[in-house]
Amino acid sequence: MDMDLYEKTLPLSTLMEYLANDVTKSKCLTVKARIFKVQALIEVGMINEAYQLYNRILSIKDVSQVGVKES
Repeated sequence: MDMDLYEKTLPLSTLMEYLANDVTKSKCLTVKARIFKVQALIEVGMINEAYQLYNRILSIKDVSQVGVKES
């Protein structure tokens, strides 16, 4: 994102989010990937999508729950 290639960082941030959430199940990396994605969406001009993703970050939706047992 340093070279202002925001439209090219969207697929990479989506891949990073998938790897962080589904493969490594890391909450920290998932949130970091989503923040990168929000920044890229804002720079591309997709403000509504960035706002919706930002709300998902704040409400911690769709983040893997490692170590949580379902009863």
